[in-house]
Amino acid sequence: VCSSDLLISLAQPGGKAVHHNVADDRALSRGLSHTIVVGAMVSVYAAFFTFAANVIGATIVGLEPFELLRVYATFFMGGSPIGGSSDIGVVLGMAMGLHLATGAIVGLPLYAVYETLFRGHGLRRRALYGVGLGLVMWLVNFYAILSWLQPVALRVIGAPGEASPYILHAMPPWVAALTHICFVQIVLLVPLVWRAAASAMPEMAAQQEAG
Repeated sequence: VCSSDLLISLAQPGGKAVHHNVADDRALSRGLSHTIVVGAMVSVYAAFFTFAANVIGATIVGLEPFELLRVYATFFMGGSPIGGSSDIGVVLGMAMGLHLATGAIVGLPLYAVYETLFRGHGLRRRALYGVGLGLVMWLVNFYAILSWLQPVALRVIGAPGEASPYILHAMPPWVAALTHICFVQIVLLVPLVWRAAASAMPEMAAQQEAG
């Protein structure tokens, strides 16, 4: 086997040799690394955006700006943030930590699967699928996971008060649904914007050189 082909012959029990393409392995590894890095960046960006949207949205509907963030903080702190007895700095830290963690956990797989299977989808289809997937994610996260996970987490942490799914009870369903839709839309649409910008940059550079 020629070394220039980057092939390794592996002897098998039956006497046959299987050629293993090292170049393909390296390309696969680079592709996987790229997917993880970009997926994590998109997920964190989407988490920060929805975090800010919750603050702005609460103000628009006449609530205290950090009211919804207090609800998120109950995941670790129990019912105390809702009553306003907790320090706002601690509440913001807890809420942001939960946002970033959940964003990475659910956003990265969503990005990886969608970009692998449906990379060719355009703007309209991604926007439409974003609404459907956002609703599905909301139903799963809130009613199939948070309904039991938050009480278990509060018992394990030993938070004061009742071990209850405070987020499920305190957050309006329409707010939760819109937050999830917003998050999924960003995860699906940002890669499309990035690719469009990347393809336009060489043309812009060429025009500047020609000018």
